[in-house]
Amino acid sequence: MAEQKPPFDFADLSRRLGEIKIPAIDWQELVATQQKNWEALSQANKVWLEGTQQVVRREIEILQNALAEAAAASSDLMKEGDARAAAEKRLEHAKTSFEKAMANIRELFDAATRANQDALDVIQKRALEGFDEIKSMIKPKR
Repeated sequence: MAEQKPPFDFADLSRRLGEIKIPAIDWQELVATQQKNWEALSQANKVWLEGTQQVVRREIEILQNALAEAAAASSDLMKEGDARAAAEKRLEHAKTSFEKAMANIRELFDAATRANQDALDVIQKRALEGFDEIKSMIKPKR
């Protein structure tokens, strides 16, 4: 995945804000904080996208396996001559398919939840750091 670039130049922004004369504001520090926020957001997006791609790859794998199993079961059922035995096989196949589907749903749900949580962890960590940075900016300089 290509590295995301901010929609503006932080160095230029810092220079322009530095031209504004407001006492007690360190524009370079403020801009540096915002740049870290942008980088954290980009990282969270990357983490989420990678997790989502893993989920999609697994969904495709599950679908391919299910189709192969359905074809094999269908072929097996066609060979059955006894109607009662065929019905029992269909029922057993349906039960097995349902159990596998539920396990797959749980697996995909857990993987998607992990992808979301990992991305949120990046954002939460940066937000907490940002609060501390802003707090240090508003303290009087000694």
